[in-house]
Amino acid sequence: MANMAVMKRYFALLIAGLVMGLFPARAQGPDDLYVRIYNLIQEADSLNNSGQASQALTKYLQAQKDLQRFQIGYPDWNAQVVKYRLNYLTTRIAAAPARVSLAGAAAPNAAISRLVLMSWVAFMSVLPFLWSQPGTGHGHR
Repeated sequence: MANMAVMKRYFALLIAGLVMGLFPARAQGPDDLYVRIYNLIQEADSLNNSGQASQALTKYLQAQKDLQRFQIGYPDWNAQVVKYRLNYLTTRIAAAPARVSLAGAAAPNAAISRLVLMSWVAFMSVLPFLWSQPGTGHGHR
């Protein structure tokens, strides 16, 4: 029975390793990550300005989630800028229900699948960082 538990653990590690191997590891510093999030906000603004409120809302929500993770991962990185952008996103998201109809708010399955995939990729890119943090019981001893 103990061998089965060990085999399951090795299998889980193997699967995790394969999944991580699908996404090339890129050493991104906080500046690069912030620029990526900022570009996502700019895309959302462009969509919003061109009348594509539903697609803009999806990008605003993703940018908000990414920026919140960024704030947790890099609490000392330009805190005022991060706070400003989070407030900006909050106002954009709060204004969205007035522009997005109920029919437009229901995202198609493909959009939901993309959102899930983007969330998974974001999680997998942050996982090594979180794993190596002191105090988590992992990495540093």
